[in-house]
Amino acid sequence: LAAIRALLDDYFSRDLWSVLEHPRSHIVVINGGRSDVFDEQDLARLGTVVSDRVEVHVVAQAGHWVHAEAPDELQRIMIESIR
Repeated sequence: LAAIRALLDDYFSRDLWSVLEHPRSHIVVINGGRSDVFDEQDLARLGTVVSDRVEVHVVAQAGHWVHAEAPDELQRIMIESIR
């Protein structure tokens, strides 16, 4: 349990906005429209990083678990992004 706690603490302590703000490669962000993971401030900041290297998609009918709640929509976005 201590190792799990350490991993979670490490995960939540990282600020990786710089990866989106200065991408070295193409990045696709997929957000569930009913998810509360991104707060209003995060969503606004996410809107500022959209560029030719950063795509942002919102799957309106999904919460946090997009892959389970909207697998067909997730697959469509992923295939289009790869092309």
